Amino acid sequence: MVRKRDVFMGVMAMLVSASSLAAQAPDTLWTKTYGGSGEDGGYAVVETSGGGYFITGDTKSFALAYGDMAFIKTDALGNVTWQRSYGAGIGKSAVQIPGGYVVAGVYYDNVGLVKLGAGGDTAWTKTFGGDEFDAGECLVKTSDGYVIAGYSRSRGAGVSDVFLVKTDQNGNKQWEKTIAGSGNDKAYSIQQTSDGGFIIAGQSESWGQGSPEVFLMKTDGSGNERWTKTYGGSEGRCVLVTSDGGFVVTGTSGGSVYLVKTDSEGEEVWSKTYPGSGLDNANCIAQGAGGGYIIVGSSSFDVYIVRVSTSGEVLWESTYGGSGWDIACAVEASTDGGYIVAGNTSSFGDGGYDIWLLKIGADSGVQEQDDERSIQVLGVNLFRNETAIRYQLTRGAHVKMAIYDPLGRKVRTLVDNHQSSGTYTTSWDGTDASGKALSSGVYFMRFQADNKCETARMVIIK
Repeated sequence: MVRKRDVFMGVMAMLVSASSLAAQAPDTLWTKTYGGSGEDGGYAVVETSGGGYFITGDTKSFALAYGDMAFIKTDALGNVTWQRSYGAGIGKSAVQIPGGYVVAGVYYDNVGLVKLGAGGDTAWTKTFGGDEFDAGECLVKTSDGYVIAGYSRSRGAGVSDVFLVKTDQNGNKQWEKTIAGSGNDKAYSIQQTSDGGFIIAGQSESWGQGSPEVFLMKTDGSGNERWTKTYGGSEGRCVLVTSDGGFVVTGTSGGSVYLVKTDSEGEEVWSKTYPGSGLDNANCIAQGAGGGYIIVGSSSFDVYIVRVSTSGEVLWESTYGGSGWDIACAVEASTDGGYIVAGNTSSFGDGGYDIWLLKIGADSGVQEQDDERSIQVLGVNLFRNETAIRYQLTRGAHVKMAIYDPLGRKVRTLVDNHQSSGTYTTSWDGTDASGKALSSGVYFMRFQADNKCETARMVIIK
């Protein structure tokens, strides 16, 4: 009979949250509105390399048709340098390039891609899609061109389907992909991943339970689907690649702002909702200055901004608005340590909805720290046949546990996966990865919980 001796290796990974929950929201440095008596909206903002900001959206105040793309360039204080309206459509996403800007959105009911010169003149326009309505929602620049994510009613199954278009640097189509399910599916956000592929977030009725859900889709560099996962929310609006190779997605769940963190394979690590009034949604997430994330959207008809740590804990939150309906659609960390937010307001401006730009100061009083993970090792780590290694996680973490010989060579991996909070027991029978019994002597167990680790000495006796 094999004797199991519990050597009581009390490997304790105590995961303590960041403690800066009482920080105050930073000051609002200035706000500006742009538009006229008609309906105008801002959907994307980019801080420009020469100083100032570039905004894109739509305008009915200065449109020649029922609504045109709007392009506005401002100085660092939000004063208009130039503004243009162009075609019938909506600008949804923008990037700055040498000598100008490229904007993706909707143009005459097709996916539109527009290049502007530094002064706002249109250099070229490209459209993609078919006879039905097709929309470009998000644009990412690649080393050799652009990729647009959105949705199409012209392609696929005849409902809204995920639609991807890859172009060269002149906007000429290189490939397009329609990823169709049985229901309505829309891509709202795209980022390029380190392997040259793409991660896409949106809303799906096809890949989950049939009702609208947040989805993440991973593709290769040619737009071929690798995996798709769904989560508890109802709509995913924006995705970021995180420093650990995973992803964060923000959107809406049950009328609350929703944030979900996943690993690199799309498996959920944790999820959060804020603040929960039932009239809340998120539209954009950006990296926070100094770590963590900033999310913008709306709450009870006001602009809502929440700053969170890397573990999703609230660092500060605030609302902005007036007697009308105000919403934030885009946010970006600015070079001065603050944030620039673009959206729409019916509380201020010249009437109807106007484009609203808010400049928020640097985080004040936020001293976000990485989660502290201290590991305590107790007992005499001595065994003959088999040992049970016990450890406790007070928060979820990616746990790695491996055995090394005295020369530092890894001989066995015991654990390598994400684990939720709780108490765990892992056994080691003194064998290597091939199942061969190791000789008597000293070995070392290395325990890692995310980015913190501890080493314990273990002795096999025969």
